[in-house]
Order: sequence, then C-alpha cells, then structure tokens
Amino acid sequence: MERTGEEESSIDLPFSDIEELVARIRVGDLPDAPETSVTLEALSNALTTSKNSRDRLQLLRSEIERALAREDVQIERLHFALKTATNDEAYYRVVRRVAETEARK
Repeated sequence: MERTGEEESSIDLPFSDIEELVARIRVGDLPDAPETSVTLEALSNALTTSKNSRDRLQLLRSEIERALAREDVQIERLHFALKTATNDEAYYRVVRRVAETEARK
C-alpha cells in the first residue's frame, strides 16, 4: 500500500513534527518526571530489605561454621579419648590375666 502526501498520520502526537519536539526538549517545555516514583521507592526498599537479610544470613552462616569447627575438634578429642580408654582397658585385661596366671603357679 502506497502512502500519499495527503494522508494524515495515524499517531496522535502532541507536536507537529520532530523539529518541534527537539525544540521543546531544548527549551525544557516537557513535563518533569516525579522526584521519586512509587515503583522506584518500592524497589529501593525491597533491595535494602534483601541486603539486610543477606547480611543477617551471612552472620548466621559464620556462627554455624564456627560451631561446626568447635564440634569437629570435640569429636576428635572424644575419638582420641575413646581409643585411649579402649587400649587401656585391653592392656589392663592382659595385665590381670598375666597376674592371675602367675598367681596360679
């Protein structure tokens, strides 16, 4: 379909041509944007809340990691103590048997 110069544009613009738009922009005749829109404020608040939550979770993670490290040390100590007690008990059983055998002779 071919357009003729007589057809009007189907888009209703508040200015007649691009030159008028450029002139309005230069003069500052366009409406000012609101200082802070509701969307920007909501997104800013959500971002702040999310950052605060992340910070709290990082603190919790740090505390959990320290608690796990303490438990690892405790497990090592208890494992050593159990192994030592098991070896001591075996040693004393052998000593007792040797003593009983010597006493029977």
